[in-house]
Amino acid sequence: MPDPNDKQGKAWKIGDRTVMRAEDYQKKQAEELEKQAAHLDEVTRRYLEAQAAYFEALRAIPHADLTAVQTMQARQAAVHTQEHQEPVRDELTDHNYDGIQEYDNPTPGWWHMVFFGCIAFSVFYVLLVHFTPSSVWKTREERYEMVKARALEKQFAELNKIPMGEEKILKIMSEPAWLKQGEAIFKGTCAVCHGQDGEGLVGPNMTDDVYKNVKTLMDIPRVISEGAANGAMPSQKNNLNENEIALVAAYVASLRGKNLQGPRGPEGEPIAPWPTAGESDGASPAGEGSSG
Repeated sequence: MPDPNDKQGKAWKIGDRTVMRAEDYQKKQAEELEKQAAHLDEVTRRYLEAQAAYFEALRAIPHADLTAVQTMQARQAAVHTQEHQEPVRDELTDHNYDGIQEYDNPTPGWWHMVFFGCIAFSVFYVLLVHFTPSSVWKTREERYEMVKARALEKQFAELNKIPMGEEKILKIMSEPAWLKQGEAIFKGTCAVCHGQDGEGLVGPNMTDDVYKNVKTLMDIPRVISEGAANGAMPSQKNNLNENEIALVAAYVASLRGKNLQGPRGPEGEPIAPWPTAGESDGASPAGEGSSG
């Protein structure tokens, strides 16, 4: 039955749905086809005009390489054809393991080059590192020790010329830069027992004038090197080299006379002042400096 809401009479009501009449639908389809045909004619016309202009431009070039143009057109056509061809499918090998087959995709050549290159490198590496004499090839640890030795030699070049003795300790005590190095060693090695400023903690006070294990200036490096009190003061000769022992001994000696208050109080007996530079027996006083 006609749709009562359709004033033009072009729609029909079928149940709950509104549909177009057959003759109206056919008419609408014909109009659409006509529009498409007109659009196709317009596109064809423009294409022919562009083609004519293209060939006219070619003819206008006096020495145009038509062979090159034709070759380019052939390549473009080949690319176009290739793009629209069905993609090449991977082939399966004849191997079948529990119903599983593998594609016939060989490993790339560059992968083989890297793989065999690593094997060749490992052979040369093993021969060079593990079988070459150490005089030719040195390990990382050996190179580190060499660099460390050169740095120490440069750092202590002047001290290396002075043998261990009072002259060396007094020389360091007269140089603020070397005392700074001795202080750094003291705070990194000795402060845990003797306090950050030598005031004493587990170990005795380093800043007063009484000593338990020291009678002369050279007893300080001896105690540092060999230890004392049956191991209560541990030996440092395996931790510090000779110059480092001299530096920290000079710093300890320089603390004498500061008389800082510590938890232990005075321990030991008073001793004579340190010698000064140029004295042979240490009889003359030197500035008050330290070690208990």
